[in-house]
Amino acid sequence: MSKKKKKVSNSPVQVLSPSNYIIKFGRSLNLEACYINEDWYQNGMANIVVIRSKKSKKKVAGVYLVDLYCRGLKDVFFRMDLPDFEIEDMISGIRSGNPLIEIVPDLAFNIIYGGIDYAEDLGISPHKDFSICEYLLPPVEEVPYIDVVFGLNNRPTLFAGPTENISKVINSLNKTVGLGNYDFHLIDGSV
Repeated sequence: MSKKKKKVSNSPVQVLSPSNYIIKFGRSLNLEACYINEDWYQNGMANIVVIRSKKSKKKVAGVYLVDLYCRGLKDVFFRMDLPDFEIEDMISGIRSGNPLIEIVPDLAFNIIYGGIDYAEDLGISPHKDFSICEYLLPPVEEVPYIDVVFGLNNRPTLFAGPTENISKVINSLNKTVGLGNYDFHLIDGSV
């Protein structure tokens, strides 16, 4: 009787980085809920949290900061393997002082994708990490359209703090809509 030797692989087990995990599996994770700051429409800045859950019941949160008046997706990041209490802290605003309310996912997705489209029409690209966090959203073509108004008083309107570098945004606005066809407001950072 001959015994065949099993081939032993010398290649190490590949572990996906968190970013690659999101890209590969993000859309297949269970969508639990979407949240937004209650005053998003009044102040033109939407802080959206998309919660998905893994089979382990740990949560993945995508956080999207959308400027509805001009810059679109200003910031985005994700957090992996969050226990329920951390999600509750995030939603209740314990750390930020800004509690969030639950909204229907399609509205959240329309604000994010619409903000990106609006800003791209103005020559402004979304935050670079959207190339990862987009995989926590359904593909844009699968999202039922909801009309969301962008701009302020039918014009791109840039609000910026005194320490923000906005020269690239101003240059883009000058090229796409022209000087005098947008509004700019410098916000005093003092409280």
